[in-house]
Amino acid sequence: MAFNRVPAWESVLLEAILSSAAESGAELRAAVSQVGDPIWSMHKKKNNSVLAGEMILTFQNTGAVKQSRRNGQFDVLDAVKRILDNTHSDHVFGEYLFNRIIIEAWNKSAIHSLDMPKEVFMDILKQSGWHYDQEKHY
Repeated sequence: MAFNRVPAWESVLLEAILSSAAESGAELRAAVSQVGDPIWSMHKKKNNSVLAGEMILTFQNTGAVKQSRRNGQFDVLDAVKRILDNTHSDHVFGEYLFNRIIIEAWNKSAIHSLDMPKEVFMDILKQSGWHYDQEKHY
């Protein structure tokens, strides 16, 4: 299931989608952002034929209906440091980190913790000893 036009870090919309899915018996399995140049040709924009800059959510219908909660705590800096510290490479693709962060925050009932501007998240990367290469998307 893909939801186009939801900004990646707009946690209110993301939470609404995830809560509705959980209450319908679907479990979030992956949240993958699509990298790419957000400036597309007019032809591609008119036909909605690109996913660059969008997010794809994957759910599994488990039938287990869950009531969503919003009272959890999630330390984004701690999670980013932990994920990056356990990486055995000198670079990590943004999609991998993004996927892990969203799923962890959702599982801790704290998706609202991700409501931050891109600049704040990039500062978290810097605090963790990493930086984001906007040209290579890692």
